[in-house]
Amino acid sequence: MSASHDELFRLTATEAVALLKCGDITPLDLIDAAERRIAEVEPAINALPTLCLDRAREHARRLARGEGREAEGEPGWLGGLPVAIKDLADVAGVRTTYGSPIFKDHVPKTSHPVVERIERKGGVVIAKSNTPEFGAGGSTFNEVFGRTRNPWNTALTSGGSTGGGAAALAAGEIWLAHGSDHLRPSAGRVTRGTSNNLFAPLSVQGAKGAYSGRCGTVSRHHGRLVLP
Repeated sequence: MSASHDELFRLTATEAVALLKCGDITPLDLIDAAERRIAEVEPAINALPTLCLDRAREHARRLARGEGREAEGEPGWLGGLPVAIKDLADVAGVRTTYGSPIFKDHVPKTSHPVVERIERKGGVVIAKSNTPEFGAGGSTFNEVFGRTRNPWNTALTSGGSTGGGAAALAAGEIWLAHGSDHLRPSAGRVTRGTSNNLFAPLSVQGAKGAYSGRCGTVSRHHGRLVLP
C-alpha cells in the first residue's frame, strides 16, 4: 500500500494498527507522517512540546528486526503504533517535567510502569503531551511550555488535564495518547506506578484514542479543522 501523508494522519488508531499488522504500512511510515503533521500544526496548538523521534525510530527498527515482540500474540498488540505520553509519566531518557519549573530539566532513567506496558504491547513513544502543572487543572497551561490551544478554535481551551493528548489527537498529530483522569478505567485497573501510590479513588491511568467521536476534551473526525 502506498499511502499519502494525508491518508495516514487521518487514520483511526484501529485502522492504523490493522494496516501495521498486515504489513501494508510500517511504524517508520507512521513516525514520518506524524513528524510532518506535527510540524504543520504544532506551533498553533502547542500540544506536544517534547518530541523523541530518534528514540521512536530506534524502537521501530528493533521491532522490524523482530526484537521486543514478545506480546505480539496477546490482545492489545499495537504493532508499532506511535503514541504520545502525558508529561506526568516518566519515559526513560526523555525530558519529563510534570508541567513544573521545578522539574524543567528532569530526564528520568527509567519509565513509568504504564509506559513500559505500552511499549511492551508494541506502542512506540514519539512525544510527551502537555498538561497543567502536576496535572492539577481543567485547562492545560504551565510555566514550562505555556498553553495548549483547542484545534477547532485556537482562542479556546483544550481542557485538561490531558489537554495536550486530546488536542494532539484532534489535530491528527498522533493516533493514540496516554492520559490520566478522574474517568476512564476503574480505579486500580491500571497501575499508578510506585508502592505508595498504587491506588487512588480519583485519578487513574488510561488511553485516549483517535476515533470518529469523542476523544478526551476535544473531538476528532474526518471533517474540517480550524487548522490545515
